Amino acid sequence: MAKIFPAIDNVGYKLTSATTGVCTGGPYSATYISISRAGDSCPSDSTYNVATGVCDAPPENLCQQAKGASTTYYVKTQLSASPPDQVDINGCLATFGGVITCRNTTDGYGVCTGTATITGEQTTTSSPIAGDPATADDTPQVKSEELPCSPTTDPATGASVCTTQSTFSQPGDSTCGTVDGKLVCTEVVKSQSEDKVVQTKTQTATNPDGSTTQTTTTTTAKTSCVGINNCTSTTTTETKTGGTNADGSAKPDTSSCTGTGCTDPTKSDEEKAGEGLPSGELKEPKKGNYDDALVEWDQKIADAKKEFKDKLVQIKDLVSSKALVSLPAGGSGGLFCKSAPVFGTTFDLCLDDYAGQLAYLKWVLIFIATLIAFYIIFRE
Repeated sequence: MAKIFPAIDNVGYKLTSATTGVCTGGPYSATYISISRAGDSCPSDSTYNVATGVCDAPPENLCQQAKGASTTYYVKTQLSASPPDQVDINGCLATFGGVITCRNTTDGYGVCTGTATITGEQTTTSSPIAGDPATADDTPQVKSEELPCSPTTDPATGASVCTTQSTFSQPGDSTCGTVDGKLVCTEVVKSQSEDKVVQTKTQTATNPDGSTTQTTTTTTAKTSCVGINNCTSTTTTETKTGGTNADGSAKPDTSSCTGTGCTDPTKSDEEKAGEGLPSGELKEPKKGNYDDALVEWDQKIADAKKEFKDKLVQIKDLVSSKALVSLPAGGSGGLFCKSAPVFGTTFDLCLDDYAGQLAYLKWVLIFIATLIAFYIIFRE
C-alpha cells in the first residue's frame, strides 16, 4: 500500500473493498478521502493479508533464529568413509567441523564429537542426526564375552561335541580434520577385536583286544583385527589320538594339524605364543643368555693378554740390549767417547756431551712399545 499522506499522528485507514479504502482519524476523517491499492501481487517470500491489504513478511523459523549458534554435538558414523560435515540438529542444518574426535571399532563404526554451527537452513532427510554428547550412550566401549559350551552327542558317531564362542573388542581413538576441504580421519590409537569359535569332538572306541582309542578333533575359526578393516582370518583343525593299551597303560599321544592357523612344531614356545596375535601387536620377548658370546670374548681377552705380555718381554730385551746406550749406574762412569782421524782431520765422538738427552730415550721407547701393545689388544 503506497503512502499518499504525510505521517500524522492518529491517522489510519480502513478498507471499503478489496482494493479501495478511506482515511480515518486526524484531519482527514471528516472528508473521507478515498485511497486505492497499487499492484496485484506480493513478493515470493511474503503473504497477502486480506484484512489489511498489505503483504506480510513470513516470521523467522527456529533455524533462522538460531543461525550462527555453535555448540558441541556428537554424530554416529562409519569412519571407513569420511565423517559428515553437515548434521541435523532438531531439524536445522549445521556444519560439523573443527577438531573432531571419534571413538571407533575395527569395523569402522564410530561416535564422533565436534563443533556444530547452525546455518539457518532446515535439514533434509540425508543429513545424519546429531545429539548431545552427554546422551551418547552407544559410544564404543571395551567388550569381552565368552559363551561356554553345552556338551551334546553326535547321533551319527556318538562323539561328544562341545562348541565355545568368544568375542573381544577394544575401541580405538581417531582424530579428524579438514584436508583440501574434506574431513579426513586418522586412527591414533588402533582399535582391536577378535571373534573365535572352537568346536571340540571327542570319540572313544574300544578295540577287540581290550585297548581303547580316543580321538579328539578341535576346529578353531578365528578372525583378529587391529585397526579399521584390517583383519586376518584363520581356520585350524587339530587332531589328537591317544587312549589305553590292553593292560590299561596309557598310549603315547599323536597329533596332527591342518589349516592356516597351525604352528610350526619346530618353533619355540615363545614363538608359538605370539603367532595367534593380530598384525601389529607386540609379542612376548624371546628369552636367552649370552653364555656363548661371553666364552668367545673371554678367550679373546686371554689371547690379547698373552700377546701383550710377550711384547713387553721383547721390549724389555730391546731396552736392555747392548745395542742401546747404557748409562752408568748412579751417574758415575762415562759413555762412549773416541777420537778418529778422517782425511787428516781428527773428529771427536763423545756421547757424554748428550747424556741428559739420552737419559730420556729409554722411557720414550717403552711408551711407544706400550701404545703398540694396546693397539694389538683393541684392534678387533
